[in-house]
Amino acid sequence: MYIDAVLAKAPAPVQQAAVDAIDTLAPHAGGGEEALAPLAPTPEFQMIRAMAAEAYYSDFVAPGAEGPGAWQEIGFVFPLATKYVKDWSYLGAGTTTAASAELEATSRAVGA
Repeated sequence: MYIDAVLAKAPAPVQQAAVDAIDTLAPHAGGGEEALAPLAPTPEFQMIRAMAAEAYYSDFVAPGAEGPGAWQEIGFVFPLATKYVKDWSYLGAGTTTAASAELEATSRAVGA
Protein backbone atom coordinates (compact mmCIF):
# COMPACT_ATOMS: atom_id res chain seq x y z
CA MET A 1 0.00 0.00 0.00
CA TYR A 2 2.82 2.44 0.84
CA ILE A 3 4.52 2.18 -2.55
CA ASP A 4 1.18 2.30 -4.39
CA ALA A 5 0.22 5.46 -2.49
CA VAL A 6 3.59 7.15 -3.07
CA LEU A 7 3.55 6.31 -6.78
CA ALA A 8 -0.04 7.53 -7.14
CA LYS A 9 1.16 11.01 -6.17
CA ALA A 10 4.37 10.84 -8.23
CA PRO A 11 4.72 12.54 -11.63
CA ALA A 12 3.70 10.40 -14.60
CA PRO A 13 7.32 9.79 -15.74
CA VAL A 14 8.23 8.42 -12.29
CA GLN A 15 5.16 6.19 -12.29
CA GLN A 16 6.08 4.87 -15.73
CA ALA A 17 9.69 4.29 -14.69
CA ALA A 18 8.49 2.23 -11.72
CA VAL A 19 6.16 0.15 -13.88
CA ASP A 20 8.96 -0.38 -16.40
CA ALA A 21 11.36 -1.39 -13.61
CA ILE A 22 8.86 -3.93 -12.28
CA ASP A 23 8.28 -5.27 -15.79
CA THR A 24 12.04 -5.62 -16.29
CA LEU A 25 12.61 -7.47 -13.01
CA ALA A 26 9.44 -9.59 -12.89
CA PRO A 27 10.64 -12.35 -15.23
CA HIS A 28 13.69 -12.88 -13.00
CA ALA A 29 11.98 -12.71 -9.59
CA GLY A 30 11.06 -16.40 -9.53
CA GLY A 31 14.72 -17.33 -9.88
CA GLY A 32 15.60 -15.83 -6.52
CA GLU A 33 18.91 -14.26 -5.64
CA GLU A 34 20.85 -16.02 -8.41
CA ALA A 35 18.59 -14.63 -11.10
CA LEU A 36 18.41 -11.12 -9.64
CA ALA A 37 22.07 -10.67 -8.63
CA PRO A 38 23.26 -9.75 -12.15
CA LEU A 39 20.55 -7.08 -12.28
CA ALA A 40 21.54 -5.46 -8.97
CA PRO A 41 23.61 -2.66 -10.58
CA THR A 42 20.85 -1.70 -13.03
CA PRO A 43 18.74 1.45 -12.57
CA GLU A 44 15.59 -0.68 -12.52
CA PHE A 45 16.80 -2.83 -9.62
CA GLN A 46 18.08 0.19 -7.72
CA MET A 47 14.74 1.99 -8.10
CA ILE A 48 12.76 -0.96 -6.76
CA ARG A 49 15.31 -1.48 -3.98
CA ALA A 50 15.05 2.18 -2.93
CA MET A 51 11.24 2.06 -2.90
CA ALA A 52 11.25 -1.15 -0.84
CA ALA A 53 13.76 0.27 1.66
CA GLU A 54 11.75 3.49 1.99
CA ALA A 55 8.55 1.55 2.57
CA TYR A 56 10.15 -0.73 5.15
CA TYR A 57 12.11 1.85 7.13
CA SER A 58 9.25 4.38 7.11
CA ASP A 59 7.64 2.03 9.66
CA PHE A 60 4.42 2.09 7.68
CA VAL A 61 1.89 -0.52 8.73
CA ALA A 62 -1.26 -0.58 6.62
CA PRO A 63 -4.47 0.39 8.42
CA GLY A 64 -6.03 -2.71 9.94
CA ALA A 65 -2.79 -4.69 9.83
CA GLU A 66 -1.38 -5.90 13.13
CA GLY A 67 2.25 -5.28 12.34
CA PRO A 68 4.82 -5.17 13.79
CA GLY A 69 6.36 -2.25 11.99
CA ALA A 70 9.96 -2.20 10.90
CA TRP A 71 11.04 -0.07 13.85
CA GLN A 72 9.93 -2.79 16.25
CA GLU A 73 11.47 -5.54 14.13
CA ILE A 74 14.88 -3.88 14.06
CA GLY A 75 14.79 -2.71 17.67
CA PHE A 76 14.64 1.00 16.83
CA VAL A 77 13.27 2.05 20.18
CA PHE A 78 14.14 5.13 22.13
CA PRO A 79 11.95 7.49 24.16
CA LEU A 80 11.26 10.00 21.38
CA ALA A 81 10.39 7.31 18.82
CA THR A 82 7.85 5.69 21.14
CA LYS A 83 6.06 9.05 21.52
CA TYR A 84 6.05 9.69 17.79
CA VAL A 85 2.54 9.57 16.29
CA LYS A 86 2.82 8.73 12.62
CA ASP A 87 0.61 10.72 10.27
CA TRP A 88 0.11 8.78 7.06
CA SER A 89 -2.64 11.11 5.78
CA TYR A 90 -0.47 12.15 2.84
CA LEU A 91 -0.72 8.52 1.68
CA GLY A 92 -4.48 8.43 2.14
CA ALA A 93 -4.04 6.27 5.25
CA GLY A 94 -4.77 7.09 8.88
CA THR A 95 -2.92 6.19 12.05
CA THR A 96 -1.17 2.90 11.44
CA THR A 97 -0.56 1.16 14.72
CA ALA A 98 -2.42 0.55 17.94
CA ALA A 99 0.41 2.20 19.84
CA SER A 100 0.17 5.28 17.64
CA ALA A 101 -3.60 5.39 18.03
CA GLU A 102 -3.29 5.10 21.80
CA LEU A 103 -0.66 7.84 21.94
CA GLU A 104 -2.78 10.06 19.70
CA ALA A 105 -5.86 9.56 21.92
CA THR A 106 -3.81 10.20 25.07
CA SER A 107 -2.35 13.36 23.56
CA ARG A 108 -5.82 14.67 22.74
CA ALA A 109 -7.12 13.74 26.20
CA VAL A 110 -4.39 15.63 28.04
CA GLY A 111 -4.34 18.50 25.57
CA ALA A 112 -0.76 17.86 24.48
